[in-house]
Amino acid sequence: MSVLKYRPELDGLRAISVVAVILYHAELDWAGHSIFPGGFLGVDVFFVLSGYLITGILYEKDVNILSFYKSRFDRIFPSLIFFLFLSCFISYLVLSPKEMLAFANSLKSSVGFFSNYFFMLEDSYVADASKFKPLLHTWSLAVEWQFYIIFPIVFILFKKTSKIKYLLLILTFASFYYCLYLLEKNPTEAFFSSISRFWEILAGSIVYFISKIINENRLSDKISIIGIILLVYCFLFFDDSAKHPGFISLLAVIGSSLVITNTFKNGLAYKVLSSKMFVFYGVVSYSIYLIHQPIFAFYRIEYGDFGKKIFLVLFVVCTILAYASLKLFEAPLRQSKNNLKYFLIGGLTLFVLAFANGANNTDGYRNRLPQSIRDELENYQVAEFRRLTSNDIGKSFDSQQRQHCIHRTPETACHFGNGDYIITVGDSFAGVLDYSLYQRYKEVGFRALTYEQCPLLDRPIFFGTVPECWEINKKRWELLKKIPPANIIIGTNFLQFFRAMKADDIFNSNRLNTNGSIDPDAVFSSFASSMKKLVDMGHNVIILNQPPDPSIEVEKELHRRIKNGVFRFENEYGAVPQKDINKKVQSLLEQEDNLNVLDLEGIFCNQSDNCLHFNSHGSIYNEANHFSYNGAQQVIEGIKKYLR
Repeated sequence: MSVLKYRPELDGLRAISVVAVILYHAELDWAGHSIFPGGFLGVDVFFVLSGYLITGILYEKDVNILSFYKSRFDRIFPSLIFFLFLSCFISYLVLSPKEMLAFANSLKSSVGFFSNYFFMLEDSYVADASKFKPLLHTWSLAVEWQFYIIFPIVFILFKKTSKIKYLLLILTFASFYYCLYLLEKNPTEAFFSSISRFWEILAGSIVYFISKIINENRLSDKISIIGIILLVYCFLFFDDSAKHPGFISLLAVIGSSLVITNTFKNGLAYKVLSSKMFVFYGVVSYSIYLIHQPIFAFYRIEYGDFGKKIFLVLFVVCTILAYASLKLFEAPLRQSKNNLKYFLIGGLTLFVLAFANGANNTDGYRNRLPQSIRDELENYQVAEFRRLTSNDIGKSFDSQQRQHCIHRTPETACHFGNGDYIITVGDSFAGVLDYSLYQRYKEVGFRALTYEQCPLLDRPIFFGTVPECWEINKKRWELLKKIPPANIIIGTNFLQFFRAMKADDIFNSNRLNTNGSIDPDAVFSSFASSMKKLVDMGHNVIILNQPPDPSIEVEKELHRRIKNGVFRFENEYGAVPQKDINKKVQSLLEQEDNLNVLDLEGIFCNQSDNCLHFNSHGSIYNEANHFSYNGAQQVIEGIKKYLR
């Protein structure tokens, strides 16, 4: 079984994988159940196929490094740069300045094949915000290209020795072990990191050598069908809440391997996978993979989520564009021997990079919008909890200079005025008030002790990606003991209390700094005792309860309305009150007479328990369930009655 001989059944395998990915990104459901919730594993199949095919080329052909890089460039880059070029024009029409800036940076990372690390520093791949990122899918191309840079050098060095197969096995197990290790430490990094993904491509390399010694037998077709069933099972019954890449990815890799090594002519698996429809979508799989995410994301940004009927229209559009690109652009350039084609590719690349730099230099091409729209969007340039800055430079926990007020160490916190009339303490749910409080109280004294994912507690506990939270809280307590009685505003995302981790009492940067999970009741108890401790110090404590859940991407809805010429707003209800969590917090605090709990439901919700996500000034939220500047203004009005 030679890898250099065209195998139509592998196009069929590509077709299954790319359709699975597309259905996953479409987020469709049937009778309340997601369609292909594990479709993201289609990318894992692509990785196996890449390793299989690339190893075959390197092993069976006498290629040098430069010719290999050129062949990979000719295969991957022309289509990529063409779709990035088209995306620039669409983005100019539909993206807000803030969205444009994020898109511009993702453009540059996509051109440079490091978008996996760019997106790693943003949100999780499975976060709700990911479906609005037109170039998110380029992370997998970045992983492949990084593999292509390293692998051929190692492979060619050991190609003619018997050690090559053992080396591949060692590298595969090492990468898989690192993947499992990283999965426990940082799942987002495990997902995007090239090192934790290389094992899947290396598995394809091993499959190549296995395929050379497997001959057709009476079980071959049955094994191949089992491989297909295993893949479909992964796509249908896994979802993105499971830890991945890890053992569920291993199942997808095994399924792919069974298909590649045991599909022979005349078998049922071969007949299905090599049928015209499967082969067609396999042939255009790369192009349709490139175009589907921008089409889906731009549609969602402009019009909102779509259902099955719109999906069918978008899928047809993607198919037509992919086929046209393949026939009119990708194939002619790949087959051309004229080196002038590189001037065209270079010109498109320069345009894309110039477009990205232009966006950065013009604040997202803001001047394309009327002044009234620019003014309205000004408050949404950054998340409200990251808005306040100070020329008095502070430091982050890792000693980096920091102008933003949130995420500073307490001893270098932003402090305005001569005293401490008001102090904010807590995570980003307190940070959303910093800018508005600074505007009103900077003269009489305002200090921001806010730190993302770090509520005020009195025990070694941390949340999310902030293992240093206990160290921050130690320093907060030291400072709060020294400050004369002040108005302390506490903002906290109480929902994260159910995902807390025990911290080491002494921070150690060389280890994970965790002793495992902690019971949520212990976290709530620590919060309650912390509030009592503040009261005992003489502080006037004002606690915000859990904000309502907006249930939609309110900021994106605002952008859509503004772009459609809607400049006037009125009260609109759709957010959901968080009654259960608020009752739990209230029951913990009601024993302390000197604590003030600001009822956010009383500010934003009506008697029918419907809560605002818009009012006459615009959006209440900015960045998921965090308040916008407009929402923060309403909260501060509610706080005023508790100040002393």
